[in-house]
Amino acid sequence: MSTSPPLPERPPRILPLYRVWLTYLLILINLGVFLVETVLGLLWGAGLNATTNTCMLLFFGAKFNLFIQAGQYWRLITPIFLHIGIFHLLVNMFALRILGSDIESLFGTARFAIIYLVAGVGGTIASMLFNSSISAGASGAIFGLIGAEAVFLYINRDSLGIFSDDRLQSLLGVIIINLLFGVAVPGIDNAGHIGGLLTGALVGWLLSPRYEEIPATLPDGRPVIAIRDTNPLRRSLPKVAALVLVIVVLVPPLSRYAPTDHIDVRVARACGYHITSR
Repeated sequence: MSTSPPLPERPPRILPLYRVWLTYLLILINLGVFLVETVLGLLWGAGLNATTNTCMLLFFGAKFNLFIQAGQYWRLITPIFLHIGIFHLLVNMFALRILGSDIESLFGTARFAIIYLVAGVGGTIASMLFNSSISAGASGAIFGLIGAEAVFLYINRDSLGIFSDDRLQSLLGVIIINLLFGVAVPGIDNAGHIGGLLTGALVGWLLSPRYEEIPATLPDGRPVIAIRDTNPLRRSLPKVAALVLVIVVLVPPLSRYAPTDHIDVRVARACGYHITSR
């Protein structure tokens, strides 16, 4: 019986990877903000539950549609670094440790920072438009990292081979489970998660490394495939800058359509604020 000859082995790929450090700094910043909020809550009489106290959340910059309509657009950024309770913080920091390390090592620190911040803002904007509740958390930015990694795997599926397919299936499972969990459990900001996911995918598409394979040889003569990134930051940054400019221009008119609750003014006044929506 004849047998077909074995297929030649595919030469190993050498991926360009970057040093990870900003991921750990972001985790420290989030932990630091949580600690400061807790300490100030004790000093100001809010007790140990300061991070779930409405007035403390508003003071530290949580998303509150009434205030955003009044011109406090910085509240689209600050919620990314706030968390409501210790469980919320720990879950998000665990996810950031895993996903952040992946994206920062593959994209580099600068591109990772852009994706994280822009996706976080995109998540807050989506929350502003579809959720009237006070909200905070890094979840939108973290979902943005999932979107960016999914796009990266799809773009470079030829170079990454079966790893790309397996990882994409895993990410899809993570997305579905989290969205179903968000539907089943009250108080979870699904709009922010979806907004962050889509924004991260869009920014990831613009910034993602695009691999080109270059045959090479190791000093011992073994063949390898070197990988070159054909989409460096200097090439993709103008497109991202244009996207950010569009977001900045659209936020003020969009904020007028943000839903508010009839008790929002009373909540603001109870916390010592005296403003009205525009």
